[in-house]
Amino acid sequence: MRKLIPMIIALIVLECICINASGQRKKKNEQLYRVSTEVVKSDKIEQYIQARTKLNSVLHETGFPHPFILWKSNDTIYHIWYPVKDLNELNRIEKDWEAFAERHGTDVLDPVHECVETRMDKVMLAYLQLAYEPDGRPSEEHETNFCHMKQLYLKQGSEQAVKAHINQIIELFQSKGVERNFYCGEGLLGMEIPVLIYWSFAKDEQNYLQQEANIIELMGDEYQEIHQELSHHVRKTKSLDFHYVNGLSYNIY
Repeated sequence: MRKLIPMIIALIVLECICINASGQRKKKNEQLYRVSTEVVKSDKIEQYIQARTKLNSVLHETGFPHPFILWKSNDTIYHIWYPVKDLNELNRIEKDWEAFAERHGTDVLDPVHECVETRMDKVMLAYLQLAYEPDGRPSEEHETNFCHMKQLYLKQGSEQAVKAHINQIIELFQSKGVERNFYCGEGLLGMEIPVLIYWSFAKDEQNYLQQEANIIELMGDEYQEIHQELSHHVRKTKSLDFHYVNGLSYNIY
């Protein structure tokens, strides 16, 4: 299966995700995502992976119409990302899963559900105009096994000011020739709002940390000053690290 690239964590999750989930770059400024987060029972992790592997096989056989990418943020928390065209598609996803369950629930879905302690659904909106891609392309597959995401929970009414600071960071990246891609989005449903989300990809965690150290050194005081100004609009932050789970994503393209 061709790997897909990562509504969150994040929503998370993402122009890069969108490109690999759809097979082509979206010619628009925004992209919606639904993110279903499943908390797996600690003694059912191996069973969960096996059950989802079987589920994906049946999804391919039956032509399930909604692709998704699956990440994990630790051994028991898995995140299923669906790129969606509009909010109406959220209902279509639910209805199609219900129809699938009527036909295959006992054999295919029940083994997955037995492993899950709880599930949470969220919706996020990725702003493609706030993406930074230095060479005009998304990251390659081998560059996206790891994703670091930061959620900024904002003070009321500060969204536009924060977006302006994000644009400043992107402009600084451009002027300094930073080589790492950068993406930004906003939580819509199922999240404490307002929340702005930004993320970057790397081959692995060590590669990400090395990139971060290089960027801080390259960008200098101006980078720190922008972050300081941005922090005045933030109530709290949360960071998440995602690891791509090979073989558990579902691509129809």
